[in-house]
Order: sequence, then C-alpha cells, then structure tokens
Amino acid sequence: MSSSSSTSSSSTGSGANCDPPAATEETLQLVPFLEGIDQPIVLATHPTDKTRMFVGTRAGRVYVVEDGVLLPDPFLDVSADVSCCADDRGFLGLVFHPNYAQNGLFYVHYTRLGTVADSTTVLAEYQVSANPDVANPTPVREIMTLDQTTVWHYGGAISFGPDGMLYYPRGDGGGDGDPEGDAQNPMNRYGKVLRIDVDTYPTPPPGNMPNADPFVWDMGLRNPWRWSFDRCTGDLYIGDVGQGYLEEISVQLPSQQHLNFGWNKYEGTSCFSPPCDPAGMQMPAVEHPHSDGWCAIVGGYSYRGSLLAGHRGRYFYGDNCSKRIVSFRIDGSGNATLPMDHTEDLDSQNILGDYGFASFGEDLDGELYVVDLSGTIFRIEPD
Repeated sequence: MSSSSSTSSSSTGSGANCDPPAATEETLQLVPFLEGIDQPIVLATHPTDKTRMFVGTRAGRVYVVEDGVLLPDPFLDVSADVSCCADDRGFLGLVFHPNYAQNGLFYVHYTRLGTVADSTTVLAEYQVSANPDVANPTPVREIMTLDQTTVWHYGGAISFGPDGMLYYPRGDGGGDGDPEGDAQNPMNRYGKVLRIDVDTYPTPPPGNMPNADPFVWDMGLRNPWRWSFDRCTGDLYIGDVGQGYLEEISVQLPSQQHLNFGWNKYEGTSCFSPPCDPAGMQMPAVEHPHSDGWCAIVGGYSYRGSLLAGHRGRYFYGDNCSKRIVSFRIDGSGNATLPMDHTEDLDSQNILGDYGFASFGEDLDGELYVVDLSGTIFRIEPD
C-alpha cells in the first residue's frame, strides 16, 4: 500500500500505472491465482516487494504468498482470539505499514472472543520476526478496541492513505436502522471513518473533524466493509452495505474532508429517517437497489495496472449476493460515468463459489484480484 500518490508521472513509486487508458477496453476473464484456502477474506500487498502478498482467512490466519505460491505455515495466527465465523464476525482487515521494509510493522482488524456477544473489535499492531515468513505472535500494542452488543456492522478494511495516516472506517455497530443514531453522532466512533497517525498514537493527528471525537475524519456510514484509495489520484472509494433497499459507493476527492455520508438519515439517496435535509450530506456516486438482486456491496479498487490498459482508471466493485462485478469512471467532480457490467465475461461459467466473494485485492503493479470465500483467489486478466 503506497503512502504517497502522484498524478504527474506515468507511474507511482509503488508500481501503479497512472497513464491514461488505452483506446479499447478489453474483454475480461477470471483466472485462478490461488486455490484451496479455508475462507480467504482479505488479500494484502507488501508495500515494496512485488514478489510477496499476504492472505488473511476469516478464522484469523495470515499466510505469505511468495511468487504466486501460498506458503504452508501461517505468517500470523490470531485464531485463538478471533470470534468466528457467523454473521459479520471474524478476521476483517490487514494492512502493512508504508515503511514495513524498515520497521516490520503491520496492522490487523478482527472481532474478539470472550467479549459481550463476542463482538468487540480489535485494531492491533504486530511486527515481523527475524524470519520474514513469520510474525512475532504477540502484538506490539492494541491500538484501539471498540465494544458493541450486536454481531453486525463492524466495517472491515483498513488502509494507509496518501497522507501516511491509517484510515479505519467503522460500521454503526448494528441494530436495524441504527436505532441509537450513532452514525450521526460525531462524538462517538461508530459509523465513522477514523484517521490515525500510528507513529504518534495515542496523540490524534491534526486535521480531523472539529467538534467530534478526536479520531473522526468522516461520518454517516452504515457498514463500510471494503473501500480503497486510488493510488494515482488519492480519491477514496467507500462501499457501504445498505439496510433494506440500496447498496452504495461513495467517493471522497482529495480536496474534500469531514464529509457526512448520510446514514441513518439517508439510505443511499433515499430518505430513511424523516425529516431529511440533503444539505451537508455527501450523496453516493452510485447506488444499486435490492430489487435488482444486490444485497451486500463489496468495494474494490481503481484499476492502475497494465494488463487491462483500456480499463485503467476504472473503479471495480461488486456484490456478494448476486456475484456481480461492475465498474465505472469518475469525472473531476466525483460523479460516476461510463458504467460497465463485467459479470457475464468474468463469471460466464459460474466459477465463483456458493459463498460469493468477500473482497477484491490489488498487487503492487495495480493488477486486480477477486477473493472468493469458497477458497479460490482469482486474478482479473484479458480474455
């Protein structure tokens, strides 16, 4: 994960290709990359080494992928502390410090056993051992724990932004409709994007939302399961799982800060808790109704690789239930344009498993992957 972004050169130092797209958009296919994994939930990238990736499983084991081969022994095993694997509980997120090559630090997000409803979330910092294939089993520290009494809406992904801060989107804590109104309360950490400087924590970084909890950056989210930064533009894309009607992708441009994405006043662009006033709300760039088969949106990535040159700059995402994989481009104002549905090309043979896919992944070169809970990780390639 890059800690800097660039729009003036053809590629960033992290290997992302920032060239304009080619004239022709390729037909796509899913090609198996790794198979036989027990419920993979996240695919993470080494910040500087193109030969290494990391797979996290829902139960709480992290494995090294070396030159496309899954190493047999876990890099990290926190399964004894992870509540898994019903509802939204389990291992949720994994990211490596931008300076991992120097400091060996990385971060995990999961739900903990032995708490109320086995439902406390943990954001913890770990460090690699002298063996690059094995992490120290004891965390350096637990950065943040958050209690909730339901087993839903934790958020999931964690990522470093272009400013080097750790961004930690949090769900509203559950309960249909966010009955406590947590997502609209700036003084708590539920339904928020939290922004943390891991190098100075517990001191909050400057620039967070005023008149709010000191780590709040944005608010008004329901369950931001998967989200990412565009490595060339710094745009933030958030996939927020809807309540009963609409799934949504919201976009935050680098020029924007302290946004309110609307929940629980709005579900997508629809008023959910009247009275509703759109003033001050950031409406989604796209939304998908449940009446079209969508039910659990999975945020993805802006494509910044080279294999699919015609799709460069497209944001790919999908849906766990319908197994659809789609994309769009955004204009300079953050509006979605030129939508495409890739489902027929990518899954014409119904190769995605019964559990659907949980995540997308991105390697250091900007190529994209689909993480299928049934045990296979696919790479998106030209057909």
